[in-house]
Amino acid sequence: MYLSKIEIAGFKSFALKTSLNLTEGLIAVVGPNGCGKTNIVDAVRWALGEQKTSVLRSDSMENVIFNGSKMRKPLGMAEVSLTIQNNKHILPLEYNEVTITRRLFRNGESQYLLNKTQCRLRDIVDLFMDTGMGANAYSVIELKMVEQILSDRANDRRTLFEEAAGITKYKSRRKEALRKLDAVQQDLSRVNDIVVEVQKVVASLGRQADKARLYNEVSQKLQIVDLGLLRYDYAQASSGIESIRKEFSEYSAQRDELHKQLEQAEQTLAELEGEQETANYELLQITEQESGYARTQAQLQQNLAVAQERQSSLIRSQERLSREQEESQRSHSTLVDALSRTSERFEIVKQSLSEAEESFTVKRSERDTHFTAVQQLRNDVRAADHEREQATRRYSDQKVRQERTAERIAGLQRRITELSHESRQTEQSLEQISQQLHSQEERLSGYEAAVKEAEQSRTQAQHTQQELRHRIEEKNTLLADKRNALTHKKATLDFLTGLVDTSESSRFLMSTGDWKPTAEKAVLAELVGADDDVRIALEAALGEYGRCFVVNTRQEAEQAIQLLGAKEKGKAQFLCRDLIRDIPAPAALHNNDDIVGWASEIVRTDDELRKGLRALFGKTAIVRTADIAYSLVQSGTADVAITVRGEVYHAAGTVRGGSVAKTEGMAVGKKEQIHNLSAAIEELNNESAALQKELTDIRAELQRIDIRVYDDAVRKASNEKNSFEQSLVSLRMRKEGLESARQKQYSVAEGLEKEIEQQQIEIQTAEKHCEQALVEIEQTSQIKNTLSDTLRGHEAELAVAEQKVREAELRAVQLRAEEKSLLADLQRLDAQIRAAERRTGSRDEESGQTTVALSDLEREIRTLQTELDAITTQKNAIQQQREIIAQKVAELRTSFHSYGDETRSLRNNYERTTENMHKKELQLHDLTVRVEGVIKRADEDFKISVEELQQPLDEEFNVEQAKSDADKYRSRLKSYGNVNFLALEEYEKENARLEFLQTQYNDLIASENTLKETIDEINTTAKEQFNATFDQVRGHFKTLFALLFNEQGEADIVLEEGDPLEAPLTITAKPPGKRPQHIELLSAGEKTLTAIALLFAIYLVKPSPFCILDEVDAPLDDANIERYLQLIRKFSENTQFLVVTHNKKTMEAADVLFGVTQEEEGVSRVVSARFADAPTEASVLQ
Repeated sequence: MYLSKIEIAGFKSFALKTSLNLTEGLIAVVGPNGCGKTNIVDAVRWALGEQKTSVLRSDSMENVIFNGSKMRKPLGMAEVSLTIQNNKHILPLEYNEVTITRRLFRNGESQYLLNKTQCRLRDIVDLFMDTGMGANAYSVIELKMVEQILSDRANDRRTLFEEAAGITKYKSRRKEALRKLDAVQQDLSRVNDIVVEVQKVVASLGRQADKARLYNEVSQKLQIVDLGLLRYDYAQASSGIESIRKEFSEYSAQRDELHKQLEQAEQTLAELEGEQETANYELLQITEQESGYARTQAQLQQNLAVAQERQSSLIRSQERLSREQEESQRSHSTLVDALSRTSERFEIVKQSLSEAEESFTVKRSERDTHFTAVQQLRNDVRAADHEREQATRRYSDQKVRQERTAERIAGLQRRITELSHESRQTEQSLEQISQQLHSQEERLSGYEAAVKEAEQSRTQAQHTQQELRHRIEEKNTLLADKRNALTHKKATLDFLTGLVDTSESSRFLMSTGDWKPTAEKAVLAELVGADDDVRIALEAALGEYGRCFVVNTRQEAEQAIQLLGAKEKGKAQFLCRDLIRDIPAPAALHNNDDIVGWASEIVRTDDELRKGLRALFGKTAIVRTADIAYSLVQSGTADVAITVRGEVYHAAGTVRGGSVAKTEGMAVGKKEQIHNLSAAIEELNNESAALQKELTDIRAELQRIDIRVYDDAVRKASNEKNSFEQSLVSLRMRKEGLESARQKQYSVAEGLEKEIEQQQIEIQTAEKHCEQALVEIEQTSQIKNTLSDTLRGHEAELAVAEQKVREAELRAVQLRAEEKSLLADLQRLDAQIRAAERRTGSRDEESGQTTVALSDLEREIRTLQTELDAITTQKNAIQQQREIIAQKVAELRTSFHSYGDETRSLRNNYERTTENMHKKELQLHDLTVRVEGVIKRADEDFKISVEELQQPLDEEFNVEQAKSDADKYRSRLKSYGNVNFLALEEYEKENARLEFLQTQYNDLIASENTLKETIDEINTTAKEQFNATFDQVRGHFKTLFALLFNEQGEADIVLEEGDPLEAPLTITAKPPGKRPQHIELLSAGEKTLTAIALLFAIYLVKPSPFCILDEVDAPLDDANIERYLQLIRKFSENTQFLVVTHNKKTMEAADVLFGVTQEEEGVSRVVSARFADAPTEASVLQ
């Protein structure tokens, strides 16, 4: 197992992504001072989870991110990845390769990744715990750590031993268990306090519950009597209902008879009306049916005509298919015969083609020989002809050149005249443009001033807007602070307001109106003011006296005592102002910061009450420490001394102390605290309201500032200025163009005059060239004539050979064409035969479909004719039926009017009977409402049903006696006074709560015992492992120390007495020739060798997979370097070493060298080399 790869990006001086591919064995990192070697060590520490910035040589964690250089900007992220080959599975993971990555961003966000999966720092720490590879383990050793390991601070050495012993996790678990034990003990104290308070509440509620039970018993008796009276009322009302119902039934029977007759009459009338409506509807329907039959008749006639036409068309198609089928059969026979003949001709042509191609090859060879000779002569003739043509062309060119030059001279002269005229026009335009430009430039300053003024206004508005927003932020922050403070004050006030004495006597006196002292009802603790730091001490000093009611006279106290006795509400204490004696202030205590003062003198109260406190407190002193309290009591200065934590030391020898409850001391000065809190809350409310008003005003002012208006003004001024500048630029460009044109005109005119002179010289030169060309033309003509005569003889021979080749080629081409044509004919005939066969099949299929379609169409025509005949018959029948229904409608109208008069008479009689019935119904309703009221009361008050209410009364039931008993029971219930009906429920609830709390208290006790047992077990296991490891390391340390000092040195490690897990570790060393001495007096080299001996002694017990040594060899001379390297070589068989060094011998001993340089200032770069290979650059990615 070893560290196989380190990837650094943006960490300190490594701006570029740098990868160090590592191997097992000894690896050295070298380079000049300040190049960034140690930054590699810091990167490894950082990736392993190091959180101390001092260890990383940085003021803050953000500074590990590359901070930029002259050539590079700062980066926003630092990232380091370590890849570990976990082939021995020392890390508790299933992967053979584990990659740990840590990232840090400038916004403070950080990430940890385990094999590219995000995790927590805790996961990284737990992964490397007790492996020797953690951030605080012995896998990374720097030179400064040598001093720390050997210093008097034993914790630095102990960390190495604990990591080697593998007890770091046990100490971590023990720490967690101790934290939980402390939490459990605090919970025990809290639950115990709550249990005491709940027990008091349960006792009080028990008494109230008993009273509620007596009240419920009398209420039940009253309910029984009231129920008897209720049944009596129900019986009386029910008997009245029966007589009314009898009369109502008679009226109901009469009305029912009339209603029956009326219904029959109305039914007859309705039937007549229905028959009339039915007849009208039938008449309408029969008329619509008659119209429908007429439309259907027309539609069927049209469909019949269409079907007959389709039948004629199909018959014609069938006849056409028969003719085409006969023609197709004849064509197929013809095609088969032609295919046979074409095949025979194809074979003959193929044989003739082979013979013609052989003849063509022979004749073409003879033709090529003649062609070569003719081609050579033609080339010679063409060369001679070409020379003649060149001479002729030169002659023509020179003639044309003369003519063109003459024309050019005439044109140049005309152009010079035109330029003179244009120059005069340009001068005039330039003068006009110059005048316009001068006028426009004078106006430009006005536009620039307008833009500047608009921009200044916008800037001022933006500045004002920014100031207002800043003020809003400040006010919002201040308002939030005020509101938080207000919430805290209100919560404290609510707590103090609800903080009351839970004793029964105190609650009774506070709530009763029978006791009205002349002063406000208050206990002594509430009326005594004090500073916050002494409230706990004063509450302890007051004790039970803090619950005394402060009254003005003894009579008020006696009145309250008599009231408590009468109501059986227990006892209470009272401090009577008229009984307080005049007691002088005690002598001042010694001036000491740890002595607060006499308890009676440091409180804030009125003088009269202070005298009473002097009598109660006596010589009670308030101090800050237990030692001072003890000394004051022992010296007799004070009878009682109380610390600010509430610890009480009494001259009688008693001592009271323990933990401080959260509510302890809150009762002291309650009135003063409530007054101060109320004032503070009122002040905070006023300040919050003022701030809110300021915020509203500032926001209103901010809304009035519309930057868009200023932007529009700036934009408008800028647009006007830009438009004007564009016109100005246009004028300047026109002026420049005219000036350029004028200058160009002058230059062109001068150039034209010079060109005329050159053209005249060229005319003279062209005349000389024409004379030379005429001589060359005559010479080349003679040579061409001679070559042409020879060429004609050879061309005649070539023509004969060409004729023979063409004839042979023509024969071959004809045969080849015929072969191709025959082949195409064969393919075509074959395709035509197949096509004819397909068409024959298609026609057969189409003929069959046509026959089927004709058959279907004939059936359809017959069906349509049948439907048409049926529709005609139905139409005639409908016409007769319509005439019959019209006569029936007239008869029904006459009968309907006759029955209408009889129905109206019956309806009048029915309405009179219904009115009489309604009167009886009202009487019945009144009695029914009375009965329903009785039933409702029975349901609401007694929860009984109607059947139970109807049960007969006892024969001995006396209404008057029942009413008398009811009055008696009501009077008794009234005598009970205020009854807490919730006491029963609250008693059960609080009693259940008490049982739950007691169960919880027992569970906490069990948890406390379990945690103590766990801590003992952890301590035992950790001690055993530590002692075993210590003994092994001690033995190896002695051996290695002697080895490093040529078998002459002596050293030892001593574990001092006490807990092995906490006891200091002392190292003694005796180099050769020196007496045992304090290890701090050793030289730097001796210290280094001692630390190395200790480090490798640990490695012998529990080797780390890799070890990083940062310039540890710096203090060693050459002789000690050799021993140091021998030791490293030996241990490198099991441990990978990464050594940062300047020593040449260490470099020579390394298997791989990594050189760190800064070719670019402030940016580190790594180059690696193996001794067996040439130097190569390490992976650096941009």
